[in-house]
Amino acid sequence: HCIGESGDLSGAAKAVEEAVRGIRPFELHLGRISGFPRKEGYTAYVQALGQLEELNALYESLQAALQEQGFPREQRAFVPHITLGRGVGLEEAALTGLGAADLAALGEVPANASMQVQEITLFESQRQGRGMVYLPLHRARI
Repeated sequence: HCIGESGDLSGAAKAVEEAVRGIRPFELHLGRISGFPRKEGYTAYVQALGQLEELNALYESLQAALQEQGFPREQRAFVPHITLGRGVGLEEAALTGLGAADLAALGEVPANASMQVQEITLFESQRQGRGMVYLPLHRARI
């Protein structure tokens, strides 16, 4: 959830702490790699699969806790995923040795990795150069 511009770090941190109450650690698996075009380039992501009922419960708990702290609810539908990169161009992919055909084939290969979700982190995003840097501000154990 992106809460946007805010000077209320303590309210956001309180919401994160409240959101994890009653949530147990859960496992997620990485699904297919995919992406979609945007005006600033290509956004690449990997699907999140696994114990999605727990992830959805955490998401709903976070939405409610943020709203209690005065933050607006996210209006877009929740789609479990991990963003790999924004504004990715084919020329950047070529630097890694991947061509256009390789990039297209990535969408057909399952990632097969899994992870135990044991905490959530509140990040601050800062634009640096052409990209974003994400700085951890607060963590809450599940």
